[in-house]
Amino acid sequence: PMSAFMMEKMTFDHENEVYENLVTEKSSAIDLLERLEVQKEEEERRRCLLSDVAERCGQRGVQAFVLQNVVHTLQQVAQVYLDELSDGGQILELFLESGEKII
Repeated sequence: PMSAFMMEKMTFDHENEVYENLVTEKSSAIDLLERLEVQKEEEERRRCLLSDVAERCGQRGVQAFVLQNVVHTLQQVAQVYLDELSDGGQILELFLESGEKII
């Protein structure tokens, strides 16, 4: 027969092992959480970057780019004529508002 002391020691040893396993699991869970938080931040940066790329390379982005180049060229050509007609006294400035409207 096992003595009460031996039973208590076995119970203590088992409970200590369970405790150590829980501490290890907690540490692993904290490490995983930290890695997931870093991964979440990286994914958010990627999402923002891809959103920006999609906006710039999407239909409206390409249209705005083409329109910007056309407006710039139009301004340069018109300025040549204005310089001739006004002896350099008139200046034409065209701007794009939000990449879509000429003002």
